[in-house]
Amino acid sequence: MILKGILDVIVNRRVTNEVRLLVECGGAPFTQLTAITSGPVIMRRRNMSARVNLTQEEGGECIDHSINVGRNVAEQLQLRNDRRYRVEFDTNTREMRFFLKPVTRARLPLRIGTEVVEDPNAPEPRIITLRNNQIFVSAIGRVTLGIIGDTLLLQHGLKKKSLHIINGTDIFLEPFVQVTPKTAEQLGLRAGNAIMEFNQNTSILRINPGK
Repeated sequence: MILKGILDVIVNRRVTNEVRLLVECGGAPFTQLTAITSGPVIMRRRNMSARVNLTQEEGGECIDHSINVGRNVAEQLQLRNDRRYRVEFDTNTREMRFFLKPVTRARLPLRIGTEVVEDPNAPEPRIITLRNNQIFVSAIGRVTLGIIGDTLLLQHGLKKKSLHIINGTDIFLEPFVQVTPKTAEQLGLRAGNAIMEFNQNTSILRINPGK
């Protein structure tokens, strides 16, 4: 049986063949990869392979499906830190194949405003004031779109603008992206649900990109 899913790769500095799989996340969508059991696994990418010992960990309230590997395994398979991969796991041979997935598309709310409130029910909510050169991405929004890095190029049609990313930390806040009224005016954006597409190779976030 072939199990399929999406994983973000985390490369640690250790030289080890111990691999930790984190897919039992209460704050993330269900994935077939939860059926993978701990034990020996052959990881493959293209014509490269590495024998590892995989441990399926309990994630609790985590929001991101990920796999943590040693730098030696990452080098063997040319896996890149903080990058997204499509994964196929053969339950008969216990082979796990990795395919780079740089582009992620999803429908998220686009908000317009200069203020974001996180942890609204806390005694002291976190209030974030956005500048015109910044974009706010909620914690789950960042995971949903696979956004990485500190800056991105926001694109709507032919209009583009480079923005610094303000990352949300409230994992209970719905996934959304927010820009200032000035940025929205410059790019011709309107508040509401929108198709968003992020490319990890180019760091471009496209709004309503079409097919």
